[in-house]
Amino acid sequence: MFLKEKSHSISSTEAVTNTALTPEVDPQDKQETPSIPDTEHTAGALVPATNEHQESTADSTTHVQQPPILIPSTGKKSTGTMRPPEGRRLIINISAAVTLLIVLVGVLAAVLPTQNGNANGLLRLIQPQTNSVSVHDNQTALIAAQAATATAVMKDGYDAGGNVTYAGVNRDYTLSNGQSTLDIATGGSQAVTAAAGGQVSAANLVIHATPGQCTYWAQYRYWQLTGYEVPWSGNAATYAYQAPLYGWINSYTPVLHSIIVLQPGVQNAGAGTGHVGIVEGINADGSLNVSSWNVVAPGVLSYNTYHAGPGVSFVYHP
Repeated sequence: MFLKEKSHSISSTEAVTNTALTPEVDPQDKQETPSIPDTEHTAGALVPATNEHQESTADSTTHVQQPPILIPSTGKKSTGTMRPPEGRRLIINISAAVTLLIVLVGVLAAVLPTQNGNANGLLRLIQPQTNSVSVHDNQTALIAAQAATATAVMKDGYDAGGNVTYAGVNRDYTLSNGQSTLDIATGGSQAVTAAAGGQVSAANLVIHATPGQCTYWAQYRYWQLTGYEVPWSGNAATYAYQAPLYGWINSYTPVLHSIIVLQPGVQNAGAGTGHVGIVEGINADGSLNVSSWNVVAPGVLSYNTYHAGPGVSFVYHP
């Protein structure tokens, strides 16, 4: 009697334990999880509640996860649109360009006729362009050379002589009376004689200087004021020592209507060449009013003030 009550008590305890440990299961899980037999009602055995039973109960609530589905690769690229390799495409492009060029040359050769002894039509089509470029380059070089020559020979006080001409250098300037320098004869130095540099008429006047230079104006203006022709040529600074060779006077005292000679660099005279002009007036303070060309520009007449002093002399016919 005692044993039966104890057995009944144990069974009740297990029932309560199972009821408390059994979780609430989702209906879907119930379908996927197989049923587990109830061990406490198994015939012929009285089995107490154990950890094994608890693990069985926990397993009944585990979700079953399906492994990912892998699609095996064939190892081949998709065929898609077939394109030639890079090297082959380059060859194809070059071939197409060469073919087009050959066709174009053939068409031009067929359209442009060939003449005997001359270049064919294609060469004649190209040749004028080449000649044009060559001529243009030559003209540009020529203009540049002439400009450089003009800059050099028209430097203030420089004079190679009235008989020397330069390509591209202007020789046509207008004098104070409206006459052109082209209307007056020019030439080199006269021979050194006692009669050289005498008075001459306008018809026989020869200017021994380059038109546009200060030397040209000094010779022309001195003849215009005195009637004497200056017989020498050369840079402006040389007038101081050439004058005595022809019997003219070179003085350091200002003389009205004389040729003032400034040595290179003196009172802004041309470096290495000097400057000459005509003394148009002597002021009360001793300053000199001088007319000359090429202070402003070649052939441009200007009036400037100079002073007697070192590097300054005055040339005139006795």
